[in-house]
Amino acid sequence: MSTVNSLLSSIAETEIALANLLDVESKKLKTIIKDDSNEISDLLDANKSAERMMRKVITKEMLLSFQLEDVVELEGIDAMRPPYPISIMIPVGIDRMVVGQEFRFEAAINPFNAVNRLITWETSDPAVAVVSPNGVVTAIRQGTVNITARTANGLTAVRPLTIAEIYPSNISLNFSAVNLGMGRTLQLQATLLPSTATATAIGWTSDENAIATVDSNGLVTALNQGVVTITATTENQLTAVCVITITPVMPTGIEAVPSQLTLEAGSTHTLFANITPDDATYKNVNWQSSNSAIVSVNPDGGMITAHQVGEAFINARTQNNLQAQCHVIVVEP
Repeated sequence: MSTVNSLLSSIAETEIALANLLDVESKKLKTIIKDDSNEISDLLDANKSAERMMRKVITKEMLLSFQLEDVVELEGIDAMRPPYPISIMIPVGIDRMVVGQEFRFEAAINPFNAVNRLITWETSDPAVAVVSPNGVVTAIRQGTVNITARTANGLTAVRPLTIAEIYPSNISLNFSAVNLGMGRTLQLQATLLPSTATATAIGWTSDENAIATVDSNGLVTALNQGVVTITATTENQLTAVCVITITPVMPTGIEAVPSQLTLEAGSTHTLFANITPDDATYKNVNWQSSNSAIVSVNPDGGMITAHQVGEAFINARTQNNLQAQCHVIVVEP
């Protein structure tokens, strides 16, 4: 009997040592999780470390189970092998995860030589986190959830989890200062760091909606001349700004239509001016005749009147002094 007692004492001491290892690993995980300065890579490394430790513990537990079976056979006492688990626990794990993170939980059944060691895993809210049949939890969105390990005979162990977003630490825009023509649009784009951030919603505002507006996607529309500041704001109140100077879109080209015309004396015709670009702010044209005695022109509307036989040039001039001409020949009716 003393031999059996020694073996059982050895098994118990090993169990205590394993429990201490699990406790140390659990405290290490909690320290890393609570440190806000840690990156997602630090959490993943801690996750892998915990998995390695758990696998070592489970391997050792299997060996202890075999040793216990040997003791049972030595004494010939089948009563020492319970047919069902009498308790279940989740000895090592974390209580906080971030969206997108995965972590594998392990469950320990007591006694270690229980006949049916089947474990099923459950989540209280699959919209917040899901769990695979082998205990891998995937964080889906911000919230709280309970992960449950259940034995075949209905015993449970529960691990409460808080799922948090990864908030950006920096925001920048593709433009910090830019000129924009009246009536034109500009697409602003925000870049968030770290790239693993999950809280990616951005609010857009303009400090002068009469000068320029911005929609929910960062598209700026220039309305009137002036200076406006567009601000992008993250969920955790980080901001980036773009200062936009709104100016008129000046004509870059003008063409008189037609460029040459023959009229009978006494007749009229209306000339047109094609101005580029199409979105030029000021399209007003001033019309002048090189010889009003032969052909006169309405200075604002471009209507010409042929008075007598001869030739004249009708000039079209933009506000920024671009010019085009129409050569008019007047003949006898």
